[in-house]
Amino acid sequence: MATRKTTRAFRYELEGLLEELKIGGTMSYWVVFLPALVAAKEPFTELRRLRMKGLANGVPVAMAWQLSGGRHYVMFGRALAKKLGVVLGSNVTLAFDLVGDDVVDVPPEMREALRQEPAWRAAWKKLTPGKQRGIAHMVKSVKDPERRAQRAVDLLRDLERGVVPGPPRRTRTM
Repeated sequence: MATRKTTRAFRYELEGLLEELKIGGTMSYWVVFLPALVAAKEPFTELRRLRMKGLANGVPVAMAWQLSGGRHYVMFGRALAKKLGVVLGSNVTLAFDLVGDDVVDVPPEMREALRQEPAWRAAWKKLTPGKQRGIAHMVKSVKDPERRAQRAVDLLRDLERGVVPGPPRRTRTM
């Protein structure tokens, strides 16, 4: 179980059930849906993706409220659920503020690398916030600090050469 942070005043505080959301016949996600009382208020009535930053069961998270069937939900990967000590059917307490689409949590190793090389900073600034979040996630997902730092440098070198890291594009077959 992760170390819990002390709470501060967040604009939104709610509790929701960790449920399985099935998409199509083969995919499913673990999610918490936004309660109806909160969903009925602005800005949630706009029915769009909204980024949030806060705590899930006291653990720091940065997530996005996404839509399915007109309802907002946040996704919990299996690793995060394990870190929170929850399983399907568990209650999850969320305390959060909404943040702008341009907010990107850059890991310390990436920040340090960006400070050291102006060409990497320039390439980074050309990316959309979504691409930046994806690359930051590739760095954060590495457990070992030395390997995280090396991953940051490798990804930034790729950017400098004009290669935007990311998952390979899928080709459709008919």
